Formats: sequence, structure tokens, C-alpha cells
Amino acid sequence: VNGGVYKSTDGGGWWTATFTSLPASPVTCLAVDGARVYCGTARSGLYTSADSGSTFTKVITGLTTENIACLYVVSTTEVYVGAGDGLYRSTDLGVNWIQILRNKMPLAVLRRGSTLLVAEAGGIYRSVDDGTNWVNVAKGIMSPMSLCFVVDANGGICVGTEAGVYRSM
Repeated sequence: VNGGVYKSTDGGGWWTATFTSLPASPVTCLAVDGARVYCGTARSGLYTSADSGSTFTKVITGLTTENIACLYVVSTTEVYVGAGDGLYRSTDLGVNWIQILRNKMPLAVLRRGSTLLVAEAGGIYRSVDDGTNWVNVAKGIMSPMSLCFVVDANGGICVGTEAGVYRSM
């Protein structure tokens, strides 16, 4: 939906507009953690709601771009944003952000224990030190465009790409 967030309370049978005052910017991603909702947009930045989407506030502290590509909530306090110029982390409910990966546009983020994974157009990057150092770990993947991560029932990590789905060994 261009410029809005809609909410369903009946499993998708009926939708109600909750946030439609965005300035002509498509919503690119949403993440929910209890009553807190994060809304990323393509051209107007990141917004948060503490009341299940009834009201939203624009986040301005620490993000240096308005182009938000993905969101990943680890816990009530730890959230990641993939943006047009890198990966950001917040440890205070999305109030403040620090950039931990530069010059990449993350399309997906996954945290497993102390390991962070980022999928982007140039590969898959891994950090085992909270984002201080990154290594491209896309060995064996035929498509450079990685789009999403999923953890399967056995705990394996799968990545969706333009060429198909790959599973880590």
C-alpha cells in the first residue's frame, strides 16, 4: 500500500487504516514486537508506534538515510534496520541508532546467538563480534542477490535468492 499501514484484528478478513499520513512514500517493511510497531518506508524514513499502530512518530536520531529496506526485531530492546547506506542497531526501543555496517544495502537481517547475518545485493555478510567486522560468506550461492533469511525446523539457516533457496550446512 502506497503511504499507509493497515491493521487486521480478524486474521486478514477486514483491514483498517492506522497510519496514512506518510508523504507519498511506499511502506517497505513492518516489524511488530508486542504493542511496538516499526514502519520502514522507501523515501520518508522510519516510524515507530508504542500503541499497536494507533499513532506513529518519526525516528530521527542516528539514521542518515530515509530509504529503509528491512527491519529485524531481536528482542524488546534490540532492533536492526537495513537502510540505503548500511545496517543500524538500536538497543533502546528504536529511539537511537548506530551504524554497524556501511556501504551496503541490507535486504534481510538475522541474528543467531552472537552471529549477525546480512543479505544484500552483493552477497551474505557475517559478523561474530556484534558488527565490528564483516566477512562475505556467500560461497556456493549462484545468485548475488540475497533477499531473505528463514530458520528451518531443524535450526538450519535458509536464504532466498533470485536463483532459489539455499540452506546452510
